[in-house]
Amino acid sequence: MKPTESGNRGSKLLKNLGIYALGNISSKLIMFILVPVYSFFISPDELGRYDIFFMCVTVLLPIVSMQLRDGTFRFLVDTDDEERRKKVVTFSLKTLVRNFIVCAGAGAILSFVLDAKYLWYVIGFAASLSLYEVIVQAVRGLGHTKAFAGAGILTSFLICGITLPLVAVFEIGIDGIFIGNIAARLIVIALIELRLHLFSRYFVPHLHDRALGREILGFSVPLVVVTLLLWGLSSSNRFFIQHFVGYSENGLFSVAQKFAAILETLALIFYQAWQETAIKQYDDSDRNAFYSRILNIYIWFLTLLVVVVSYGVNLLYGWIVSAEYQESRFYLYPLLSSSMLVSLCFFYDVGYQCVKKTVRELPGLVIALAISLAGNFFFVQWWGVYGILATLNLSYLVLIAIRIADTKKYIRLTLTWRSFLSMAVLVAAGLFYYILPGKVENFAFGVLMSVVLLACVPPEIIKMVLSKIKPS
Repeated sequence: MKPTESGNRGSKLLKNLGIYALGNISSKLIMFILVPVYSFFISPDELGRYDIFFMCVTVLLPIVSMQLRDGTFRFLVDTDDEERRKKVVTFSLKTLVRNFIVCAGAGAILSFVLDAKYLWYVIGFAASLSLYEVIVQAVRGLGHTKAFAGAGILTSFLICGITLPLVAVFEIGIDGIFIGNIAARLIVIALIELRLHLFSRYFVPHLHDRALGREILGFSVPLVVVTLLLWGLSSSNRFFIQHFVGYSENGLFSVAQKFAAILETLALIFYQAWQETAIKQYDDSDRNAFYSRILNIYIWFLTLLVVVVSYGVNLLYGWIVSAEYQESRFYLYPLLSSSMLVSLCFFYDVGYQCVKKTVRELPGLVIALAISLAGNFFFVQWWGVYGILATLNLSYLVLIAIRIADTKKYIRLTLTWRSFLSMAVLVAAGLFYYILPGKVENFAFGVLMSVVLLACVPPEIIKMVLSKIKPS
């Protein structure tokens, strides 16, 4: 590869990172603000109940959408053929409509035996979220990266603008959260159509391509199982907590998880930019070296985030979360470390997407889920929520080991000494998070670990910074 091509490749990744960062950080910041609002106006028991309902939405979502959000993006991102684009969008939307009809019928039957109000909230949330995700991923796949980021920002503002009055003023509790989430996404879908004419331009009802449809489903359907298995790894623990410990403790866990979402948001930014770059650059002759450089930077950056966010938020916890949720601060570090581990798993998963062999993600996830369920069942009874946290991290460690071994067929990645030092810092910071007695001492150690990490910053980052500040 020529140097200019390598530079353009890196510049494109940085540009995408900037755009996705603008959209995701702005939108997640708004959602982050809602966390203390919920804690002041909604009781731990009710918030824990909503968390269970939301977990139901996350289970229903991949089934309703058939993960067409991923398939739509993957089959749009590497083609400039307008006819093929129409076929991809048309197939995805027609499939969604059929799925919505089936889901509504099933909901009508279940409403005779379940709480109809919350059942329809869950179904409505899953349906609106499914359509929203496919639409915004189509926007992204068609190259409208800024519009994709803007949709995320606008959605969050609308959720905040609708939810806050319903929860804080009208005091309708978790009903207001459901209503705000559903309405916001439907409004943004309508605005996307007004701005980009996605439906009128790319949705052609009479257009059929069975071969392409089978190819898209061959990519997407395995991801339904992948998503459900990932849900089992990351979220089924809430049911163990609720059953063995109670709704209140589940509410505490939920609040701590919202802070871990800070790292997940930043990891999502990287994943979106990296996914596009990795797919487009997979055929480059130096892909192993390029991918390895990105991985080593990523490990260093994620470790720095875990240390800074966990120790920083811990210091401020008394001011940003109400008194009855204070105990949840002890869950921060293990939740953040598990978020880092799953982010690294996703880095390797992009390799499967590059070669369109998503089905190979399944064996490792089955093994990790088996470990998770067994660990959750036994450890929650012995150690409570801490048993859940230990199991979560162990399961992701096993999954990463499997991913490293299996993806060698497609990419061979190597780690530098900086990555191993980062891992050592991650373990040390985790131990001292519980050993040090006070918040001030705890924060001082966090600063020390951050300094250690900054002292071994990857050279690529130094070069990038110097290039930005060097006089022209």
